[in-house]
Amino acid sequence: MSIYGWYIWTRKIDENNVTPISKITSMEKQISLIIFTLTLAFVYLVYNILDKWNGWTAYADTITTAIFFVGMWLMARRKIENWTYWIVGNIISIPLYFYKGLTFTSLQYIIFTFMAILGYQAWKKNINSNLLI
Repeated sequence: MSIYGWYIWTRKIDENNVTPISKITSMEKQISLIIFTLTLAFVYLVYNILDKWNGWTAYADTITTAIFFVGMWLMARRKIENWTYWIVGNIISIPLYFYKGLTFTSLQYIIFTFMAILGYQAWKKNINSNLLI
């Protein structure tokens, strides 16, 4: 995903401009749903093979993995909606890691949540300024 994102972010759409920040299209919504569903199925399969279904934390982890994977894909494509996925996934992760006794990781996800909010605001400002041009 990182190499894909690097390629998209550095690819020039014309002589002077790289891929702009934009909103998700209906096709990308469908692809996001497919990525989410396939990720859920894959993680579910892995958890079953490794016999790791030991409570609600396994389900929360499965859901956050799918949320974060869609967020990464949308971020790689420079879609502003990626920040919503990061914020939701981070908010779910905070109590998840706190419950698991990983207090530092939980605090880290609090910081990630604020960073994602700031990222959303910056991208929103950028997308709005591009609409005015």
